[in-house]
Amino acid sequence: MADEPHLKFLKHLKHSNYLNNSVLFYYSDHGLRFGNVRQLYVGKMEERLPFMFLVFPNWFMKKFPEYANNLRTNSRRLTTPFDIYETLTDILYFKDNILSRQGYKNRGMSLFKEIPKSRTCENAGILPHWCTCAKYRTLPTSDVIVRNIALFVVSEINRQLFDVSDLCADLSIQKIRTAGMLLQSDKVLRFQDSVNDVINRTVFYGERAKTVVDYQLTLQTHPGGGVFEATVQYNELIGSFKMMTEVSRINKYGHQSDCITSHALKKFCFCIT
Repeated sequence: MADEPHLKFLKHLKHSNYLNNSVLFYYSDHGLRFGNVRQLYVGKMEERLPFMFLVFPNWFMKKFPEYANNLRTNSRRLTTPFDIYETLTDILYFKDNILSRQGYKNRGMSLFKEIPKSRTCENAGILPHWCTCAKYRTLPTSDVIVRNIALFVVSEINRQLFDVSDLCADLSIQKIRTAGMLLQSDKVLRFQDSVNDVINRTVFYGERAKTVVDYQLTLQTHPGGGVFEATVQYNELIGSFKMMTEVSRINKYGHQSDCITSHALKKFCFCIT
């Protein structure tokens, strides 16, 4: 239903020659957030990887070949909305020496500059819950730590529902659907020391250090059958859990939460009456 008006709008821009003196940023904020596809791996990736198209006038790409080359290169690099902000800032205050300008608090990089291949979610300001670059190890849902994390997630949901507990049911685990660990480099975890850092560098590794580990779970609750996805950080040293971002509801809740008005809590609430 949305395709036709978008096509009409884009054709109008092209045929009216507006794109000759304008830069078009055409993007979505996220992919599908609910439904059967969202509960699959491909749906999880799609939600986190919204499309982004940038259209520059042909004359601009010819006049500034270095910027044009960097834009094309960056289409295959890890980028964020912070980078779009920096790019828009460069366009607003355009100068020929864009490459020398520093980004705001180093959170973003203008797409006129080449984004490093080595860029990570951490230094791009992307939380683990939304990162699509991390290596992922699937874990059995019967794993003790997985079960404990699931209990922690449900307790956090119920804690948020405390003020409306007279209207919303107390939730419990119906099923742990998927579980996995976001992996860190084993060499980083075992690093002890290094010598001769300039020439003939030697690195010493020891036992794996206790550290913080990010786990990602999908679970279903009772009553109501809500399906939730959460990323939880487990501190192995002190045995504590920390929610890394808000819990995502990935199936529709329909009229289950009509008894409350809080938009933030509707995804959790299953009305008692």
